[in-house]
Amino acid sequence: MHLKNNQTIKEKNWNDTALNIITRKNNLVTIKTIYRYAPTKQITIKYSEFKRWRKDINNTIELY
Repeated sequence: MHLKNNQTIKEKNWNDTALNIITRKNNLVTIKTIYRYAPTKQITIKYSEFKRWRKDINNTIELY
């Protein structure tokens, strides 16, 4: 997944119990996860770490 500068993407999980709001500002990516039945979590990582993290997720999904 590639994000342009100042771009925001929203992703729901398969059963609508979580929503990820991913926002890129320059070299930082903020990932805010809103859970239906748990507290909201937010992390900020570098864009290069974000790309590596997404690649790991996609590789894991392809195994199943």
